[in-house]
Amino acid sequence: MAGARSLNGRLMEIAGTWVRLQRQLWIIIGSSTPPAGRNRQQATRNPGPQQKWDGESGRGKCEREYDPLMCGTRWLVTFVLSDPTDDHSRVRLQLLDGNLHSDYINANYINGYSQPRHYIATQGPMQETVRDFWRMVWQENTSSIVMVTNLVEVGRVGGSTAFPAKGYHDIREVRQFHFTSWPDHGVPCYATGLLGFIRQVKFLNPPGTGPIVAHCSAGAGRTGCFIAVDFLLDMAENEGVVDIFNCIRELRSQRVNMVQTEEQYVFVHDAILEACLCGNTAIPVCEFRAIYYDISRLDPQTNSSQIKDEFQTLNIVTPRVLPEDCSVGLLPRNHDKNRSLDGLPADRCLPFLISVDGDRSNYINAALMDSHKQPAAFIVTQHPLPNTMGDFWRLVFDYNCSSIVMLNEIDAKQLCMQYWPEKSSCRYGPIQVDLISADIDENIINRIFRICNMARPQDGYRVVKHFHFIGWPAQRDTPLSKRSILQLVQRLAKWQKQYDGGDGRTVVHCL
Repeated sequence: MAGARSLNGRLMEIAGTWVRLQRQLWIIIGSSTPPAGRNRQQATRNPGPQQKWDGESGRGKCEREYDPLMCGTRWLVTFVLSDPTDDHSRVRLQLLDGNLHSDYINANYINGYSQPRHYIATQGPMQETVRDFWRMVWQENTSSIVMVTNLVEVGRVGGSTAFPAKGYHDIREVRQFHFTSWPDHGVPCYATGLLGFIRQVKFLNPPGTGPIVAHCSAGAGRTGCFIAVDFLLDMAENEGVVDIFNCIRELRSQRVNMVQTEEQYVFVHDAILEACLCGNTAIPVCEFRAIYYDISRLDPQTNSSQIKDEFQTLNIVTPRVLPEDCSVGLLPRNHDKNRSLDGLPADRCLPFLISVDGDRSNYINAALMDSHKQPAAFIVTQHPLPNTMGDFWRLVFDYNCSSIVMLNEIDAKQLCMQYWPEKSSCRYGPIQVDLISADIDENIINRIFRICNMARPQDGYRVVKHFHFIGWPAQRDTPLSKRSILQLVQRLAKWQKQYDGGDGRTVVHCL
């Protein structure tokens, strides 16, 4: 029998047969007579912590004789659960009605920097385990749940819970912190969001309560990153040093595969580096005015200010975009679509065009940007070139944009031409643009367009509002008036909410 490989996310080859079941339940099929020189324990060895079922307890390993219909012979079947729980740190639920099998949940206690069992790391509750999950939250007196995954990954649990009108006893308040910015694959591009999230959890978690329950899907990779960064922030604050290697090694001694990949391990380093260099830059709104004046004050000895120093730090911690990160924009067929090769979008942020326009490529010099609450809420792009006006309107149509914000002036010398019809309608590539109305309000020219893809008229038309901000001359780094830019932001938000409930994207461009 071939030696068993890792049970954690990989197939095992046993006697030349590959077998895998769902929900990380593995079946290892071997002859009832073990091969010479090997025993059953060797055949099912897992490099990580593993629980063994004994038949009576109903956990871990269950051996019984089974007659496979296909084979017609007797085999010994061993069920091994790829379970990240390490027995010495496993959370044991209180037994239900004397049921000896009811104490199990896939969860481990994890020590914090200064507090034993400060966290519980667990898998995302599934429909069949959500009841056990809430039993654990109640039993452990947990006040905070940290979720580092999206519902589509763990499966939405249907149903609802209601308290009876009378007759209930204790009621507790539990706060869930849901980090929604972790991508489905890989790690976040920047640690800023996670650091702010961790600080919020620290601030709002009540003292004297039970462990913080943290979970992702499997309760190992992302959960391990959250716990490791939180742990190391405490270490940095108290000792002035960080030991990332030994921190994660200790986490793995309590639950297998904590911080699961090399990419996650590097991300933890990036997060701690950013935290140490930048500190906590969040400012309460009620204190913003006073703090802003304070950090803007010029130090006569250094001829600098805190806000200038902070900007320099921002430049240091911002990763450089390398040529290999912009491979699509650098393709020869796309060169004439870029105003400058110094302003290329990274491949990972590109909004590829969907509407077909002859043999033109699906590239446009643009990048998707998140808002505070909505992923990819903005598309940042350059002012359309004469040869990319059709691409620009394809972008607006394909990505369901309801607003366009223009922050520059028309300038023929800079090839910043008017890309909309002055009257009636005009066609740009496959997109027909109709001007519905236009008016001017202080520093904003408002235009409303109706656009339609004439190659697919059955898709209907879309209404787009164009906010042309004329209060920002080309020779200035900042607008003429702070009030005018605030008005622009407010009117944009009002239109977005009025037209499509805030779900439509906004295209923003300057030169």
